[in-house]
Amino acid sequence: AGRRHPIPGCHVMLAVLAAALWPILSSYIQHQFTSFKASLQSSKTLRFGFGSCLHHDYMPYKILHDVEKQKFDFFLFLGDTIYSDWSNSSQGLDDLTSFTDEEYSDLLKRLYDDTLSEPNMISLLSNTRSHFMWDDHEIYDNYDLGPQTRYIKIAKEIFREKIGWRNPNVLTYGELYYALNIPSYKTSIFVTDTRSHRSKLSSQDGKDKTMLGDIQLDRLIQWLDQTPKDSWKIIASSVMWNDYAAKALYDGEAYLDGWAGFRTERRAIFNHIVKNSINNVILISADAHWSGVFKFRVGRQDIYEFSVSPLAALPLAKPSAAPDSTEHEKVFYTLEDNPNVFGSINIEDVGAKVEFLLHSRDSSEPLYQHILSSEGSRS
Repeated sequence: AGRRHPIPGCHVMLAVLAAALWPILSSYIQHQFTSFKASLQSSKTLRFGFGSCLHHDYMPYKILHDVEKQKFDFFLFLGDTIYSDWSNSSQGLDDLTSFTDEEYSDLLKRLYDDTLSEPNMISLLSNTRSHFMWDDHEIYDNYDLGPQTRYIKIAKEIFREKIGWRNPNVLTYGELYYALNIPSYKTSIFVTDTRSHRSKLSSQDGKDKTMLGDIQLDRLIQWLDQTPKDSWKIIASSVMWNDYAAKALYDGEAYLDGWAGFRTERRAIFNHIVKNSINNVILISADAHWSGVFKFRVGRQDIYEFSVSPLAALPLAKPSAAPDSTEHEKVFYTLEDNPNVFGSINIEDVGAKVEFLLHSRDSSEPLYQHILSSEGSRS
C-alpha cells in the first residue's frame, strides 16, 4: 500500500501552496538560466552535447570524462539515466510488480545516488551545465500506462528530487517538458517528455493515439509558431523519430517504442510545419543503443534527425531491414566497433551553420560529421 499523509487534506493544501509558489520559483530558475545565456555572449559558437543510456553495470562512466573534455556550454541527458528494471545487463528484465511503494522508491533513490556519486558524473556536473529528461527505464521498460499509476507518480517525484531540479522552468506546471531559448545564437530547443502521457504502444495508430498528450502537443505547436522564423528549432525526443527503429531486434523481437508507432501524431506535427512555412527544424533523439542520421522530406524542406546512444550501456545491433515507410531515408548508421557514443551540436556564425558530430569514447576525432546551413546539407 502507498504511504498516507497523517493530515487529512494535506495533499490538497500542498498542491495549493505549490501552485502559489510556482511563479516565484520559476522566476528564480528563469533568472538562473538567463544568467547562463548571458555568459554565452563571449563565444561565436554555441556547443552542446547530448546522449542517453547509463547502465550501472558499465560503471565507471569513463565516457563522461570525454564529454567533460569537450567543454560544452551544456549537455542534455535524454533519458535512461538509471535502469530500474535491469539490475544485471546480462540477464532479462526484472519484475517490479511485487515491489511495495517503499521498496520501489528505495530502489530508484539508490540507483540515482549510485549514478550521481560516480566520479566522472560528479566531475561533469561540477563543470558542465547539464539538463535531463527521463525515458522508460527511470520507471520500467517501455512504460505506457499514463500519468496516474503508482509507478510513474513515485518515479516522477524522485526524478525531480534527484536530477529534474537542474532543468529550466517547465512549460506547464506539474509536467517535465521544457524549452531552452538562446536567441543570441538564433536557437531554441524543446525537450519533450515522451513517457508521461503516451498511449499504449499496442493500440492502433490514429488521431486518438498520442505520444505527447494534448497539452504538451499544443505547447510544442505554440513553440514552433512563436520561435522566430530564422531561428533553429531543435525538438529533442527521448525516443527515435524514424521508422527504422521499428525494425531493430533484440533476441529476435522488436524492442523499441518510438515515433514509428505514433506516425499520425508525427505527421500532424510535420503538417503544421509545412502549413505554416516553419523552417530550420532539427530533430534529436536517443534510446536505441545504436546511432544514426535520418532525413525526413517535409514539404519543401528536409528535416534531419540525429540520434545517438548509448553513453554507457549494452550496445545493440542496428536494423538489418528497411521500414515500410517512404517518409524518410537513412543517411548514416553507427559503426559497430564504437558502441559508446555521444553527440554534439555546434551552432556557428550566429545561427548561419549547424554542425552535428558523433563522438566515441577515448577518440580524439569524431566518427561522423554532418553540416546544415541555409545553402543545404552535407556529410
